[in-house]
Amino acid sequence: MKVRWRKSAIQSLIDLDKWRVAVELPRIAMFLKIKIGSYFLPRNYHLHIHGREVFIKNYPVDLRMTLI
Repeated sequence: MKVRWRKSAIQSLIDLDKWRVAVELPRIAMFLKIKIGSYFLPRNYHLHIHGREVFIKNYPVDLRMTLI
């Protein structure tokens, strides 16, 4: 699945980089964009349930954890 970025999301990454440069930290926006893209690229959402399985005491439960 290809990630389509909203203008506001790109602007947030640019703002993050500006702030990081201001506090003398390296830029991170391109790294985040690549990592997010590589997470979603191999997914087939016709068969995929969003989120990751949740395990309690090493047993899978009927829950999913999703970062939004």
